Amino acid sequence: MSISIFLLINQYIPILRHSQSSRYQSTYLSLPPSIHIFVVGPQSLINNLTELGVPSSAINLISPNKLSSTPNGSITIIDWNYANKTLHMNYNELARTLETPMGKNDLVIIVNENPSETLMLEETMAVAWGQPIPQQGHWVPGLLN
Repeated sequence: MSISIFLLINQYIPILRHSQSSRYQSTYLSLPPSIHIFVVGPQSLINNLTELGVPSSAINLISPNKLSSTPNGSITIIDWNYANKTLHMNYNELARTLETPMGKNDLVIIVNENPSETLMLEETMAVAWGQPIPQQGHWVPGLLN
């Protein structure tokens, strides 16, 4: 089973769970040339993004503690399983890490393969979004099955 998240940035961008190979033979992707994509996850997630047509020059592997220094309006993709199991990050740490990116109008995507954690991750994002920082973006929870 693959999980897809669809975002509207000039057109739909599918992002697949990185542990599964892509079923799409051809995906066309158009991003503004100045877009910055910051990834907290394994190299395999970056490889899948480039296979989908995301220019490798736009993707930056980053540690969670550096997310507050990303440019405004960036795209941040966090592989929760990687952050939790490899970096030993918990929900509270994730909420604190996301406060600044969500406050500066970044698009935050959390990739999660465990449906039982979805509600807790949504609550974690709500906590990060609700902190006393300027709110300029919108957050809509979603469940992907």
